[in-house]
Amino acid sequence: YTLDEVESPRNCGYFLWTLAARRALTFLEQQPQVDADRLGIYGHSMGGKITTLTAGIDKRVKAAAPSCGGISNETDNALYQKTIADALYLDQLSCPIIFLSPSNDFHGHLIDVPRAVELIETDQWRVVTSAHGSHQDLGEFEVGGLLWFDQHLKERFAYPRTPETKLTLKTPNGIPSFMVTPDASKAIDAVDVYYTQDGEPLEREHRKNRFWHYAKTVRDGDQWKATLSVTVHGF
Repeated sequence: YTLDEVESPRNCGYFLWTLAARRALTFLEQQPQVDADRLGIYGHSMGGKITTLTAGIDKRVKAAAPSCGGISNETDNALYQKTIADALYLDQLSCPIIFLSPSNDFHGHLIDVPRAVELIETDQWRVVTSAHGSHQDLGEFEVGGLLWFDQHLKERFAYPRTPETKLTLKTPNGIPSFMVTPDASKAIDAVDVYYTQDGEPLEREHRKNRFWHYAKTVRDGDQWKATLSVTVHGF
């Protein structure tokens, strides 16, 4: 089932699904109950990639929330890399975007989020991630996308500023410490810290099995401090 008899990006499902998503936007903006200037797009997994592709080329999208996709590519196909790869569309994306990327996801790799942020043409971005999470987030994380739309489409919510953090490796007791100073403009229920010692080369080969340590925090005024115990292997 292809459109072209020769090798073509139009024979890729993502091309057709992105075309369908843009037609859906056209349908929505023609409905009397819809504000055509406040259209947002969300998608999960393959839909996360379609979210990035659509938001990157269709300026009618005013906010985007890709979940578990739209930031990573694992293919050696040259035509795909020149036409359908996520980076090509992230490089053109200018609307506010929130990346919903669980830490251990096999499809939307957490390690690729910094590169995606470097590519996008907006400073209105956030990242929501859950430690030990794979290809589906829990409600308390997925709600980040809904709140993103509440802020940028409905203008009835304001995300707190990104917390300030400080990692101190050299401490008197030899155990690294981590300090978090969150935005206190909204009530704070808790501050949790997760950290891992599973880096390269495990990042690419065993991302689904990455282990995250939980560090309990202790509040000191407007700051929360955690100690990051590490395991040292020696002979």
